[in-house]
Amino acid sequence: NSINTEQTKIQYHMTFSPKFIGTGWLIKQHIHRFIKLALVKLIHFSETNPQLINQAIAKDPSTNVNPKI
Repeated sequence: NSINTEQTKIQYHMTFSPKFIGTGWLIKQHIHRFIKLALVKLIHFSETNPQLINQAIAKDPSTNVNPKI
């Protein structure tokens, strides 16, 4: 699955094994909805607060990205 913005494409993949047989579809649906909502909120936050994202990237030496958004 993926979510596109003008400059960034976020791709994600998930796998899991349900504890109870026959419940996987329901769990998958809820996890997918949760992840999509979280990504949409992250995109909105990064578009409205780019300076905070740049500060977080600058403080984390493990990021391997261009710090300018």
